[in-house]
Amino acid sequence: MYILMAVFCALCVFFDMKNDRIPNPLTAVFFVAAVILRIIEKGTEDIPWLLMDTAAVFAATLILFGFKALRGGDGKMMCVISAMCGMKAAFMILFLAMAIGSLAGLVKKAVSGKKITELTYIHFSIPVSISIALYLMFLLLLTS
Repeated sequence: MYILMAVFCALCVFFDMKNDRIPNPLTAVFFVAAVILRIIEKGTEDIPWLLMDTAAVFAATLILFGFKALRGGDGKMMCVISAMCGMKAAFMILFLAMAIGSLAGLVKKAVSGKKITELTYIHFSIPVSISIALYLMFLLLLTS
């Protein structure tokens, strides 16, 4: 599942950088793949938890979308990640990505000379991918 998550994040970063958006078919295909793999891994009794995980992350990212803290594709990206690794991991990844993204936005503002109150756009798929890499390294350290 973690390899699938890494491939998904790499594709999200590629499309986000190239087209300034994450395509819906990409998130749909990986969401279906995540659901199938999670059912294979944990059985059909996990479906209610899968739905609750995804709904909780969707609600949180929808609120962030409303505040223009992230864009729609970023929220869908996080929903796929929650389907892959669960709500707890997805919220840890989201929190860390927001911290990394905030720092990147501040650095971008400082370099560009924008005022602190002006909106600064960054490709949020990059902080998400960095936080996933850190999360996976942390898991690797715990299991070794």
